[in-house]
Amino acid sequence: MVFQNSASLMAGVAELVRTRQIAPADLVEEAIRRIEAHNPKLNAVICKLYDQARTTAKSDLPDGPFKVCRSAKDMHATVKGVPTSCGTRMLKTSPAARQRIVRRYRAAGVILLARPTSPNLA
Repeated sequence: MVFQNSASLMAGVAELVRTRQIAPADLVEEAIRRIEAHNPKLNAVICKLYDQARTTAKSDLPDGPFKVCRSAKDMHATVKGVPTSCGTRMLKTSPAARQRIVRRYRAAGVILLARPTSPNLA
């Protein structure tokens, strides 16, 4: 499969899951493997939600269009219980309340895997 952009990548991966060519738990493990391999050099992931993602992938996922994993930046997609900072140290330990977009992601079957770094005050 050739993917032109991230939207087509998500749609393509979701199709592989829908047709049972790959399991959501396998996607999570592959994403974790790639993050762990590349993050030391890139410093792109600041908060790892691996245990939560593994548990979610093994549960009955909602019958949404996307049973894929992704990250969610904290300025627009805060996750309840995960500290949010909007990229600034000043807010480093502020607990987040789950926002509407995260509820929509989860209803669509998206498995949240990590929180990437954000620019200062986003």
